[in-house]
Amino acid sequence: MLNSLVEKRRQMVLVPNLIHSKTADDEIASRTLYVDQNRLKLINCILFSILIKLPENDDVCLYENRDSILRRWWWKRYDDIIDIGAFNKWFRLGKFFENYDINEDEFNNSISKLQ
Repeated sequence: MLNSLVEKRRQMVLVPNLIHSKTADDEIASRTLYVDQNRLKLINCILFSILIKLPENDDVCLYENRDSILRRWWWKRYDDIIDIGAFNKWFRLGKFFENYDINEDEFNNSISKLQ
């Protein structure tokens, strides 16, 4: 997961800031924040992997983190799934990076100037 995040960040560095896609920037920023806060959990399911964001860092000694009864059940964590990966590819990250070098705001401004 970290290798693909580093690779996507390298792609963004090669593109000037003015033409970055806002969705790609936001996705990289949120994943980097979760990595820095130690809130990402990678679950390997042999054929695929699931990337889940945790509500808090596991090192935080809150009662909800330590007591298994108070934790949310795994079927209630659907909203916490960040990405699903298989065959060395993260699907949601790839979707956000399809047009990472196209700034939609720049096109909207240029179209409004032409009219």
